[in-house]
Amino acid sequence: FIEIRKIDDVDIDHFDDFIAVKARLINDKMTKSTLYVKREINQSDIEKYYDDMTDPDGNKRDLVNEVQGRLEFAKDEIFAVRELLDQYPEVSVKALDVGCGNGVIANAMFGERTHVVGIEPSPEACKVASKNIQSVLCGFYEDFTERFDNNSLDFILGFHVIEHVNDPNHFIDFCYHKLVSGGYLILGSPDFEVLGASRCQI
Repeated sequence: FIEIRKIDDVDIDHFDDFIAVKARLINDKMTKSTLYVKREINQSDIEKYYDDMTDPDGNKRDLVNEVQGRLEFAKDEIFAVRELLDQYPEVSVKALDVGCGNGVIANAMFGERTHVVGIEPSPEACKVASKNIQSVLCGFYEDFTERFDNNSLDFILGFHVIEHVNDPNHFIDFCYHKLVSGGYLILGSPDFEVLGASRCQI
């Protein structure tokens, strides 16, 4: 898991935000062994995650088949990626969605001119994702690190994934090496300070 300290509670959704915390991020990278704790995630953890669940507000969710809730949840990120893609209308784009779930977010983000590969550890979610994106690899991302050449991907999406991986530093290093120069890593992680997150067990 990732140890989240009070001073880390920064919403980096604009380049100016990144500049404001860049020195701290570099320092954290140098001292990363004190900030991250490795954990082991197994298949039973994945099955529990995808069981029909009830949110803290009482709404029941079917995470494998949910569409509108996921699209609403990621609407800002979907809009931002579409704007980026509009700048390069003639370019063929390659994207990787790690923890793609049912694939609806990547489908909405990238559309048809982007070749999207999803990685998803839930076999049930993989079946649904294969209807929404071009290619789905079923398993943990660590199972497929050699499948992608270095400097080969334009986008990597890890939407609410980094808090679930065994080793966040390995995940970031993987993304860094697989992205082309100037590529985009899009990460999202829950805000643990909000009421809903504080009531959910991760």
